[in-house]
Amino acid sequence: MPKYLKTAFVRDLEIQVNKEELSYNRMLDLIQEEVIKNYKEDNTMIKKIKRFFKDMWLGIDIANKNYLNGKSQWGKF
Repeated sequence: MPKYLKTAFVRDLEIQVNKEELSYNRMLDLIQEEVIKNYKEDNTMIKKIKRFFKDMWLGIDIANKNYLNGKSQWGKF
């Protein structure tokens, strides 16, 4: 399971709570927002990687079909 929180981020929030600059409930809200934000960024990156490999595979598939049909001078992948 990937990490969605940085330790330093949580430590800074805990220090603010101990100094009474921040309430405990607000700290939990900030942690929840950070986790959601990082999850969405990570999920977006995974989608981009999947799309890249799908496009690459599609290109190889098309090149192989062209080779088998005699439409290409290049060798088969």
